[in-house]
Amino acid sequence: MEGLEIDGLLKHGCDWLQDYFNNPNVNLNRESRRICDSSMSL
Repeated sequence: MEGLEIDGLLKHGCDWLQDYFNNPNVNLNRESRRICDSSMSL
């Protein structure tokens, strides 16, 4: 049950940060911008 809670928190955090990660004016490398890609399939 704990895993589901962590997965939900990760997905919620990544959903919240998507605009930031996709903003071309933010100085992030490609790897950092894709950190949430795996959580989007949860």
